[in-house]
Amino acid sequence: MRQGSWTTLRSNAIKLFLESARRVQPDFELTDEILPDVVHICQLVKGMPLGILLAAAWVRLLAPAEIAAEIGRSLDFLESDERDVPDRQHSLRAAFDHSWHLLSEREQETFAALSIFRGSFTRDAAQEVTGASPRELLALVDKSLLHRTAEGRYEVHELLQQYAAERLATSPKEEWAIRDRHAAYYAAALERWASDLKSSQQQIALAEMEAEIEDARAAWDWAVEQGQMDRLAQAMEALGWFYDWRVRYLEGASAFRTASEALAAVAKATLRMPDEDLHAWAGVLAWRGLFELRLGQTEHSRECLGHAIDLLKCPLLADQDTRRAKAFLLWATGEAAFWSGDRREAREQYVESLALYRALSDDWGTANALHGLAWIEQSLGAFDNARQFAQDALSLRRALGAARGIAESLRHLGWVFQNLGLFEEAERLERESIALARETNDRPMLAEGLSSLASTLGWQGALAESLSVHEECLALCDDLGDAPLRALTTGLMGYVKAALGQYKEGRRDIERGLVLARETDSKWGTGSFLLFQGMVAATQERYVEAQRCLQESVAVLRASGQRSDVGWSLAALGAVESRLGQADQGRAHVCESLRIALDIRDALTVRFALPFAALLLADLGQVERAVEIHALVSAFPAVANSRMWKDGAGRQITTAAASLPPEVVAAAQERGRARDLWATVEELLVELEEMESESR
Repeated sequence: MRQGSWTTLRSNAIKLFLESARRVQPDFELTDEILPDVVHICQLVKGMPLGILLAAAWVRLLAPAEIAAEIGRSLDFLESDERDVPDRQHSLRAAFDHSWHLLSEREQETFAALSIFRGSFTRDAAQEVTGASPRELLALVDKSLLHRTAEGRYEVHELLQQYAAERLATSPKEEWAIRDRHAAYYAAALERWASDLKSSQQQIALAEMEAEIEDARAAWDWAVEQGQMDRLAQAMEALGWFYDWRVRYLEGASAFRTASEALAAVAKATLRMPDEDLHAWAGVLAWRGLFELRLGQTEHSRECLGHAIDLLKCPLLADQDTRRAKAFLLWATGEAAFWSGDRREAREQYVESLALYRALSDDWGTANALHGLAWIEQSLGAFDNARQFAQDALSLRRALGAARGIAESLRHLGWVFQNLGLFEEAERLERESIALARETNDRPMLAEGLSSLASTLGWQGALAESLSVHEECLALCDDLGDAPLRALTTGLMGYVKAALGQYKEGRRDIERGLVLARETDSKWGTGSFLLFQGMVAATQERYVEAQRCLQESVAVLRASGQRSDVGWSLAALGAVESRLGQADQGRAHVCESLRIALDIRDALTVRFALPFAALLLADLGQVERAVEIHALVSAFPAVANSRMWKDGAGRQITTAAASLPPEVVAAAQERGRARDLWATVEELLVELEEMESESR
């Protein structure tokens, strides 16, 4: 049914419900509090005035929410105790019984069989599963037992579906046969969609899956219940990618957890499973591990993935070609290692996965493995390698025509260009990714793209626009239920607010982001938001609190292998320590930060570290040099437009500069503005290291 027609129908249904309710309870009021429950009732009995009348009669005893719950449990609830109405209007069941008896035997069989569908369905599905001919479907439409949508699909009203399912259940053998045909049909469809998801047919396949996912899941559950390993093998890839891409992690985890537990029970009972079943079981465990990872259950994830690896190593599978299953499992294990902070293991897993996918000439898998390696190299500061891997992945994805992968690679390249300090190029790539996500209505990928763009805008000093983009991203995250990205976006929004001088609001969002990051086991988020907390505290001269936050930030980021990001926290920690009179510690930490930036040539880290280095110099009495570095970093838009920088370190350097003659300050500023960025880092590092040696 079109949205417009349902809107009109809902309005009329609510009006009918209100009128009917007031007949039995004159003081009944339709308040804002109960309106959603009344709308739910109208949705349940949509297109059935008798159902609305019978439901409204219950307002004497039950609240609308309770009425809706009872309707969902049994259609027998909708029954009237009035004696002066025709029998067929006494209850919905009586009305349905009347319609049922008007059907031919074949129409009854068809209508009962159609109850197997969980949502709307196509003519082909109806014919394949139930044997219904187009003429028989038309007959049921004419008798208002079946509805044909504007898109040409068919649907059975929820209450009629409940009634028809009861009729089908009276013939257990027939019910079993129909359920099995239903599972066979959707397992085959999922296998076809798995192939289409990796091609230019991706958006068509996703649209079809959106419409059919409830039936696809029902087919999966039946295959699990019946122990049909061949159908699980057919279905798992498309089902897994759909739940992953649509951020339906809980559903994905539930589907694969149920399957893996059922298979474990079979293995325990039989002691030995057929070879092909072991193969499929490993795949189910790999997908379960991936969804546990998405939900922040890192340890559970790695347990599942480890079990899957053990299964594929079983000698019984020595004669089988398990390369594709191993390649996917290695990729998933790389994902788990990456997000738990073990960069070396992650790289090893991705490299092995890449080799297998290339041996299989599987461009889709190859691109995924390259994408993973690009993230690894980026996190380790090997930005040229990261750029090459990301570009190679993008080339493969463009050749495949898979829009989602293209958008993902464009976004990732944007991140790499951020690290290289090429912000205009980063913004161009991110906006291209966002445009593609909007064009294909890929809302999860759109949220990812918005997050990247907001970061780039922040580095360009466009803080107000960055905040606006973050807010759009957060709204999408809330709507999608994307907990990990919601955590990151909340904390990053807090930083931008603080940079705009909105310290109270910024601190609140950073704290919220930190809680969410810990809940989702995000090491990067936890370490980064502790850094942001420390920066806000330092700006407000709460140095002891700032030091505590920054020390924890350094520890978290070191443990996670985030080399470039730990450089940020080290620089901030060094400046705070110098404020607390711990000059030697502060100098050592700022030096380490600058070494990291210089070693990996990370334009972001150096832009972040130099302002803190300038503050350290001022505290060490090197005021003229501090003014010079301050002039250099003030050319960075992210620093120049930051109220937090001006209120904190910037103000302190300006105060220190007041002790110098104006002409000395002006000359230092002129030298600073003319300096080369990387040459300055090299010189500054030498100076600080010499000072460190002298202090010993």
